[in-house]
Amino acid sequence: MRQAVFILICSFLLQPLESLGHDYYEGLTRISYNQENQKLEIIHRFSTHDLETIIAKINGNKVSSKSKKFPNLVKQYFEKNFSIWNESVPIKLTMVGAEPGAETTVVYQIVEGIDMVTGLTVYNNLFLDHFPKQINVLNYQDAATQGTMIFSQGDIRSNIQ
Repeated sequence: MRQAVFILICSFLLQPLESLGHDYYEGLTRISYNQENQKLEIIHRFSTHDLETIIAKINGNKVSSKSKKFPNLVKQYFEKNFSIWNESVPIKLTMVGAEPGAETTVVYQIVEGIDMVTGLTVYNNLFLDHFPKQINVLNYQDAATQGTMIFSQGDIRSNIQ
């Protein structure tokens, strides 16, 4: 009996970590108005492993977050799957950079010429097209308002009231 338990434990420990996966998928985005530089700042935080997986699926080959190509591929993915609109006009988002870490990748964007979040529409399909259980939490804040919005598969567009 001890030998069977020992073999079971060893086989579990020797499995590649990637095969274990995880049960939840969550991203966090913050949009806030910076009074000093008079810009909307957008900061996204997502799992580095999940982002690598998505980029590999899109490009047909594995790309490490340490690759020189990774920041540009992240930029392309975010430009396609995250946008902000003022009425029916898309707002230009400028990618400042992406900082991949061992666990989390942080992506920075800015918006010039907008001083409040109220009335904006956010389109957030980040990771939702690849992970059905993905939940994206978006916190927003300016001088007049603050709040939280949740995006999930089938619910990818929301207005900031």
